[in-house]
Amino acid sequence: MSEKDSYVCTQPAHVTPLQIPKLKIERRKTGPDKKGAKVANHKCDICGKAYVELSYLKAHQVVSHGPNAAKPNKCDIPSLKTFKCDICSKQFSRNYHLDRHRMIHTGEKPFKCKVCNKTFSRNYHLHRHTFIHTGEKPYSCEVCAKAFSRTDKLKKHTKTHLAPFREVKSSR
Repeated sequence: MSEKDSYVCTQPAHVTPLQIPKLKIERRKTGPDKKGAKVANHKCDICGKAYVELSYLKAHQVVSHGPNAAKPNKCDIPSLKTFKCDICSKQFSRNYHLDRHRMIHTGEKPFKCKVCNKTFSRNYHLHRHTFIHTGEKPYSCEVCAKAFSRTDKLKKHTKTHLAPFREVKSSR
């Protein structure tokens, strides 16, 4: 596994392999013994999965290995959760996370939109909201170029390109 395919944990001296999420696609067996079956000649050079059509392979590479592919954000090492919420007893590894969590209980929303006065508990949510007013759509699909104002909407859309595809196991 190459260095770019590794996730470096924040814990000292730990490197975990990048775990690409399994796509929920129906597997279909093909081969010379299947009458009228197509052969999966288009193989992903990253993970080895093979597809009947080149367009299926390209969509797989965008969703599974592209810049917007899901990346792990944690390692398997449990952290010490020493900060405890005095209201619900939920525990956190950082005091900052506890402070942010407390806003759920207090209803505090210190970030306010200057256009419509809607308030948010996190600055990121306010920033994401401002695209509604500007019409800006900075995230675009690598397959069809459709643009979105939010990364979660782009990720959901990108998966639609795989819906009609059938993944085929390669014979490596």
